[in-house]
Amino acid sequence: QDFTTKFNVDLAQSFVIGDRARSELALGTEAGWPTIWFRAGKFKDELPNPNNSPTHVVYSLAEATKLI
Repeated sequence: QDFTTKFNVDLAQSFVIGDRARSELALGTEAGWPTIWFRAGKFKDELPNPNNSPTHVVYSLAEATKLI
């Protein structure tokens, strides 16, 4: 069973957030979820694959909380 159906997840109110553009955010994009790339720290220069661009890019947790 699909995760979103099993747990009654509203995709319009959900995000995948991560700092790993090529793994965490790619999984979210492929699943059809909006993504927030936390572009800071060790992986800030790791660019996403062209077909997995994040929905949003933030540089601080304060920015992320404004989106959530």
